[in-house]
Amino acid sequence: MKYLLLVALLTMTFPNWVKANTEFGIDFNIPSALAGIADGQHYISGTLTAAKKSSRYELAMPFFFNEHTHNPDICCILDIRRIDLQLRSFKNNLRQGGYFGVTVRRSSVSGYDYFETERPVAYSRYGLGVVLGYKKEYFDRIFWGTNLNFGRFLSDGDTLASGDNTAIIIGPTDNGAEVFLNIEFLKLGVRF
Repeated sequence: MKYLLLVALLTMTFPNWVKANTEFGIDFNIPSALAGIADGQHYISGTLTAAKKSSRYELAMPFFFNEHTHNPDICCILDIRRIDLQLRSFKNNLRQGGYFGVTVRRSSVSGYDYFETERPVAYSRYGLGVVLGYKKEYFDRIFWGTNLNFGRFLSDGDTLASGDNTAIIIGPTDNGAEVFLNIEFLKLGVRF
């Protein structure tokens, strides 16, 4: 949450000449939020966007924050943070319709694994990929969108030492995989 507040503060403090030539937007992934509520966890998933007016390019920062609160008798307690930086290219200057882009990802996991002993778990990984999506705007400010984001991690993660226990590398969102794939079906947002 502190990352969202920092981005909001930076957005509000941009100089007026930047605000006059730039449109900002925010959207949230509704199915992800509903899945978190149903699962008894805290999910927040969405995207912050910025683009020059009358430009077909958009800079986007998708985010995903999840606080896992699994039963320690079964598995683990993990906090997952994922932030991407994307450059999207639309077919027109209205930034509607289909788009293609490139993405840089930072994914980190921290918490505890309870399978054998209480061991700390921590890693950060970086990856590169592409994004394909579609965005449709209504009423001149409200929009919905969907996208497919896939790529490959460039690193296996960094293990961290904590006391007598050495952290292990696991991660339910990335599953220790070398590739990543995210599909977002229904993102609702507003442009300002």
